[in-house]
Amino acid sequence: MFGSRSLGILAAGAIGLAGVAESADAAQIYFSSRKSGEIVKNQYGGAPYNVTVSADNFVAGKPDLAVVFDSNKPQTYDIDLLYPWTTGNLVGKKLNELLLIATNNIDANKDGLIDNPNDEGGIPPAGQLIFKFKSSQKTFGVDMIDMGDIPQESANSFLQFKKGTTIKKVFFSEFTNPASQYFDPTIVWGNRSANRVKQITAPQLGLSSFDEVRVQLWDSAAIDNVVFNSALPDIPEPAALSLLASPAFLMMRRRRSAT
Repeated sequence: MFGSRSLGILAAGAIGLAGVAESADAAQIYFSSRKSGEIVKNQYGGAPYNVTVSADNFVAGKPDLAVVFDSNKPQTYDIDLLYPWTTGNLVGKKLNELLLIATNNIDANKDGLIDNPNDEGGIPPAGQLIFKFKSSQKTFGVDMIDMGDIPQESANSFLQFKKGTTIKKVFFSEFTNPASQYFDPTIVWGNRSANRVKQITAPQLGLSSFDEVRVQLWDSAAIDNVVFNSALPDIPEPAALSLLASPAFLMMRRRRSAT
């Protein structure tokens, strides 16, 4: 049974997390410090990020590589990933280097960089970009570039959150669905789009925390500005949140106020 002190802590946590947005304590990964063609694996494995990155290319025979792409480089195979963007809530925002699922691993000059990085656009879904955290996380947000026809792709295009054996999915179609808790009226998917997906919180997912996030892409697309936060207070489980609104809890508050 919860004591009054525990209930007070839960109430404070619920109130504080209800409006979580871009926290000042959040770790934020832009890929601007990386070289075009660089394969990203353990570059963010140390503090303050403590996360490893990988990719799973679903197309048979293709490499499982997360690779950096320069969105300001005119000589490229994919003009849809080039600035400027034509739609979305980041129109006019220059993003520089992006991260994508590589469609090839050609390094002819052996300098450790993929010669002409390009995003996987083969038989859909293209694959997943995978983030494994060394500590439990409370929030996760990301910029999505060149996300195409979401209604058509909705079943195979999502963010997947994992904690132990529990897996929760947030489909990208939910961000443009007014009936969804994740609805954001500023997001517009489409060819050459760029959109910031605000941080999703663990309680929205019905989790206390998570330690792995997979970005599953239907077709050619890329990401940037990965934001996550493990520095928030403990998040109440759904049952505890329900208790906060119960008659017993409200009655207890009245009694404490009267003393």
